[in-house]
Amino acid sequence: MVKSEVEGRIVWVSPSFSNGGSIAAGQTLLRIDPAEFEFEVAVAQADVERAEARVGIEEKQGEVNARTFARTNPDAKPSAWLRRVPHIALARAELKRSQAELAYLEPAVGRSVACVQAGTGWCRHSTRVKV
Repeated sequence: MVKSEVEGRIVWVSPSFSNGGSIAAGQTLLRIDPAEFEFEVAVAQADVERAEARVGIEEKQGEVNARTFARTNPDAKPSAWLRRVPHIALARAELKRSQAELAYLEPAVGRSVACVQAGTGWCRHSTRVKV
Protein backbone atom coordinates (compact mmCIF):
# COMPACT_ATOMS: atom_id res chain seq x y z
CA MET A 1 0.00 0.00 0.00
CA VAL A 2 1.27 3.46 -0.88
CA LYS A 3 0.00 6.44 1.08
CA SER A 4 0.80 10.07 0.40
CA GLU A 5 0.82 13.01 2.84
CA VAL A 6 -0.37 15.27 0.02
CA GLU A 7 -3.04 14.87 -2.61
CA GLY A 8 -2.52 15.57 -6.25
CA ARG A 9 -2.23 14.26 -9.75
CA ILE A 10 0.55 11.71 -10.19
CA VAL A 11 2.70 12.83 -13.12
CA TRP A 12 5.37 10.12 -13.04
CA VAL A 13 5.63 6.56 -11.68
CA SER A 14 8.84 4.56 -11.47
CA PRO A 15 8.94 1.75 -14.03
CA SER A 16 10.00 -0.51 -11.13
CA PHE A 17 6.70 0.15 -9.36
CA SER A 18 4.58 -2.78 -10.50
CA ASN A 19 2.95 -5.90 -9.08
CA GLY A 20 5.73 -8.04 -7.76
CA GLY A 21 8.28 -5.36 -8.60
CA SER A 22 11.10 -4.34 -6.31
CA ILE A 23 11.86 -0.79 -5.22
CA ALA A 24 15.31 -0.02 -3.85
CA ALA A 25 15.77 2.19 -0.79
CA GLY A 26 16.01 5.85 -1.78
CA GLN A 27 14.57 5.22 -5.24
CA THR A 28 11.94 7.69 -6.38
CA LEU A 29 8.61 5.92 -6.48
CA LEU A 30 6.35 8.59 -7.88
CA ARG A 31 5.99 12.30 -8.42
CA ILE A 32 2.89 14.34 -7.73
CA ASP A 33 2.37 17.46 -9.84
CA PRO A 34 3.71 20.28 -7.64
CA ALA A 35 1.93 23.05 -9.59
CA GLU A 36 -0.99 23.30 -7.17
CA PHE A 37 1.33 23.42 -4.14
CA GLU A 38 3.53 26.03 -5.83
CA PHE A 39 0.45 28.14 -6.60
CA GLU A 40 -0.79 27.92 -3.01
CA VAL A 41 2.64 28.94 -1.72
CA ALA A 42 2.76 31.91 -4.11
CA VAL A 43 -0.69 33.04 -2.92
CA ALA A 44 0.39 32.65 0.71
CA GLN A 45 3.56 34.67 0.04
CA ALA A 46 1.44 37.44 -1.48
CA ASP A 47 -0.85 37.33 1.57
CA VAL A 48 2.18 37.80 3.84
CA GLU A 49 3.40 40.74 1.77
CA ARG A 50 -0.05 42.32 1.83
CA ALA A 51 -0.30 41.83 5.60
CA GLU A 52 3.17 43.34 6.12
CA ALA A 53 2.11 46.36 4.08
CA ARG A 54 -1.10 46.70 6.09
CA VAL A 55 0.88 46.73 9.37
CA GLY A 56 3.14 49.46 7.99
CA ILE A 57 0.21 51.54 6.75
CA GLU A 58 -1.64 51.32 10.07
CA GLU A 59 1.50 52.17 12.06
CA LYS A 60 2.25 55.20 9.88
CA GLN A 61 -1.36 56.38 10.00
CA GLY A 62 -1.30 56.08 13.80
CA GLU A 63 1.86 58.21 13.93
CA VAL A 64 0.36 60.84 11.63
CA ASN A 65 -2.83 60.94 13.68
CA ALA A 66 -0.87 61.30 16.94
CA ARG A 67 1.27 64.16 15.55
CA THR A 68 -1.77 65.96 14.15
CA PHE A 69 -3.61 65.58 17.44
CA ALA A 70 -0.57 66.82 19.42
CA ARG A 71 -0.37 69.98 17.31
CA THR A 72 -3.99 70.90 17.96
CA ASN A 73 -4.17 69.50 21.53
CA PRO A 74 -0.71 69.98 23.08
CA ASP A 75 -1.85 69.14 26.63
CA ALA A 76 -3.93 66.06 25.79
CA LYS A 77 -2.93 62.49 25.14
CA PRO A 78 -4.24 60.92 21.91
CA SER A 79 -6.53 57.93 22.42
CA ALA A 80 -5.58 54.41 21.45
CA TRP A 81 -8.25 54.57 18.76
CA LEU A 82 -6.75 57.75 17.32
CA ARG A 83 -3.28 56.15 17.36
CA ARG A 84 -4.89 53.17 15.57
CA VAL A 85 -3.78 50.70 18.23
CA PRO A 86 -6.68 48.26 17.60
CA HIS A 87 -6.12 48.49 13.83
CA ILE A 88 -2.42 47.81 14.26
CA ALA A 89 -3.15 44.81 16.50
CA LEU A 90 -5.59 43.43 13.94
CA ALA A 91 -3.09 43.93 11.11
CA ARG A 92 -0.34 42.20 13.13
CA ALA A 93 -2.66 39.28 13.88
CA GLU A 94 -3.46 38.94 10.18
CA LEU A 95 0.27 39.00 9.42
CA LYS A 96 0.88 36.18 11.92
CA ARG A 97 -1.95 34.15 10.38
CA SER A 98 -0.54 34.69 6.89
CA GLN A 99 2.95 33.72 8.02
CA ALA A 100 1.64 30.57 9.70
CA GLU A 101 -0.26 29.57 6.58
CA LEU A 102 2.85 30.07 4.45
CA ALA A 103 4.96 28.02 6.88
CA TYR A 104 2.35 25.26 6.70
CA LEU A 105 2.17 25.24 2.89
CA GLU A 106 5.85 25.54 1.94
CA PRO A 107 6.81 21.96 2.91
CA ALA A 108 4.02 20.53 0.74
CA VAL A 109 5.99 21.40 -2.40
CA GLY A 110 8.83 19.15 -1.25
CA ARG A 111 6.43 16.32 -0.42
CA SER A 112 5.38 15.91 -4.03
CA VAL A 113 8.01 13.20 -4.58
CA ALA A 114 7.65 9.81 -2.92
CA CYS A 115 10.55 7.48 -2.47
CA VAL A 116 11.38 4.48 -0.34
CA GLN A 117 13.91 4.44 2.45
CA ALA A 118 14.89 1.10 3.94
CA GLY A 119 12.81 0.13 6.94
CA THR A 120 11.25 3.51 7.67
CA GLY A 121 9.04 4.32 4.74
CA TRP A 122 10.44 7.89 4.68
CA CYS A 123 12.68 9.81 2.39
CA ARG A 124 13.82 13.38 3.03
CA HIS A 125 11.48 15.99 1.50
CA SER A 126 9.13 13.31 0.37
CA THR A 127 5.80 11.68 0.87
CA ARG A 128 5.40 8.91 3.42
CA VAL A 129 5.26 5.56 1.72
CA LYS A 130 3.94 2.37 3.31
CA VAL A 131 5.10 -0.73 1.47
